[in-house]
Amino acid sequence: MAIRLVFAALGVMTVLMAMSADSFMLMFFHTPSLLMVFGGYFVFRWMVYPHGVKFQRPSLQGAAAFFDLQRVVRGLSVVPLICGTLGALHSLDDPSRIGPMVAMSFLGMLYGLLLSEGVHGPKAQLHLARLTPVPPRAGSANVGRLFLSAVFWLVLVWAGLSASGQLSFFLDAPSLFYVGGLTCFISLAVHAPDHIWSAFVAATQPNLTQAPGNARHIVVLSTVRGAFAVAGASGMLIGVVKMLSHLADPSALGPALSVAGLTWFYGFVGAEVVMRTLVLRLKPEARCGVPIASGVFPLALSAVGVGLQFVLLSGVMLFWT
Repeated sequence: MAIRLVFAALGVMTVLMAMSADSFMLMFFHTPSLLMVFGGYFVFRWMVYPHGVKFQRPSLQGAAAFFDLQRVVRGLSVVPLICGTLGALHSLDDPSRIGPMVAMSFLGMLYGLLLSEGVHGPKAQLHLARLTPVPPRAGSANVGRLFLSAVFWLVLVWAGLSASGQLSFFLDAPSLFYVGGLTCFISLAVHAPDHIWSAFVAATQPNLTQAPGNARHIVVLSTVRGAFAVAGASGMLIGVVKMLSHLADPSALGPALSVAGLTWFYGFVGAEVVMRTLVLRLKPEARCGVPIASGVFPLALSAVGVGLQFVLLSGVMLFWT
């Protein structure tokens, strides 16, 4: 338990360090967005669970409760997006008010993603993991075919990136460290390292067999997949908020937006290309009927929200010029 708390604290520190790098921390604290997301969350939790969400032992009821809270926070994160967009549209005659409205959209999504995908999702997965049989001790990973497939895919990506520009433009060390570090900390805060390794070994075997531990492996790998997704989505939103703080310096907009996009790209590759492949390799062998964490929602929400706001900002810039 203490080790999990340490990794959880390291994950929080990773997010805070990303927020404070080259910017002021206060720009990430927006009272209206906090009230919309956390206020609505506590009201719902008090109405549905007046005695608190406390389960002495892992249970399907506990997992269902945390999945319900996760879905509620997902919905609450959309509220600031809608309110901020409508507020910006009604503030076209006063450009000074557009910035705060856009900040409400992005920060509300950021709060919702961190709370739903970074807190309640892993808690639900922890309940499910403890209900499934403990797998045997891991052997050696058979990564031959997986390695060849990854190399072939990377060659195709390299060819595409080289044709569109310099390959160095698509490599950013801070974004890689943020996505990789936050993914590791969230995963290790939920599952033990040997369980993660066992799941990876089981998913890379050439001949999958029906095994009692496959259900647990799916839960573990789904947690890692969700961690990749929330790392990529939160990093993108943090980068966009920082970009908005440099509107007075147009030369800084491009690099800031590039870093935000690369963080989202790294999270997408980790969640939907790597981890999704491993989960699907095990899923047909363990039809256990438990809900599996999805990495699509945080990535899709962040992309839709950012795209919507950029369309809005582009229209405002064209209107005023």
